[in-house]
Amino acid sequence: MLKEKEIKEKSKKLNLSEFKIRWGVLIFMIIIHIGAIFALFNFTLSGFIVFCVTQFFTGLGIAIGYHRLLSHKSFETYKIIKYFYTLLGVLTFQGGPIFWVRTHRSHHANSDTIQDPHYQGLGFFYGHMGWNFLSHKTYGRSKQLKQQPQDLTSDPVMVFFEKYYIPIYLLFAVILYLIGGLNFVLWGVFFRTVFNYHVTWAVNSVTHRLGKREFETPDKSTNHFLVALLTFGEGWHNNHHRFPNSARHGLKFYQLDISYYSIKLLKVLGLAWNVNKPSLENIKRFQKS
Repeated sequence: MLKEKEIKEKSKKLNLSEFKIRWGVLIFMIIIHIGAIFALFNFTLSGFIVFCVTQFFTGLGIAIGYHRLLSHKSFETYKIIKYFYTLLGVLTFQGGPIFWVRTHRSHHANSDTIQDPHYQGLGFFYGHMGWNFLSHKTYGRSKQLKQQPQDLTSDPVMVFFEKYYIPIYLLFAVILYLIGGLNFVLWGVFFRTVFNYHVTWAVNSVTHRLGKREFETPDKSTNHFLVALLTFGEGWHNNHHRFPNSARHGLKFYQLDISYYSIKLLKVLGLAWNVNKPSLENIKRFQKS
């Protein structure tokens, strides 16, 4: 681990000559963004509805499935429910569940240090999306990133999702094409994937730069209403960093948290239990004065 002085010196600017470009990822990013722009010039009401529906479910796949359930184990549920939300997460094309969980746990262990997978000290572009296709021998490297999450690798279904997330994503695109043609693919795959990327990445970038801090944490996490709205509650990021294993991120009545309401509904239906959330006493204890 580098000394504090070295960290400060290396956090000044993004020097592309130090990085290796992951060309496969970059080319895919360019293509998917071009497709999303093309969708805007081919607007149809049916296509937009497909986007809204698929974004709602796959967004919850990230927020509930990949994040709150798999990464933090903030509640328990039946395997069929866990696999359903994992499948929805797979359809966002943010990597398989094992990769996503490994990356996110590394973020929490090294938040806002050079070992953070999406380190913010190199500027907004790198912290928002550049980290996906720019590889460095120092930045974003940590022992947590190399560790395979045994709770997932021991599950053959999770291993299946990890191995075949690309074919599953492509199969979904084929299904949309068969139902509604190219327009459904443009809105339900290209535009929805790009939208989902940027709102998810905003949790890494925007909520470590802008917003309010209700709790003192070792990192720079903040709460941001707009990001929370677009990510079904993930934007209450400072709350999350204070209580990472909580299924509830919006800790105040006005902090909209669709993901938590969904988990709460699962609990009411008997499909979720051991739903973790901080007590009012702990919230007041750690709150900034």
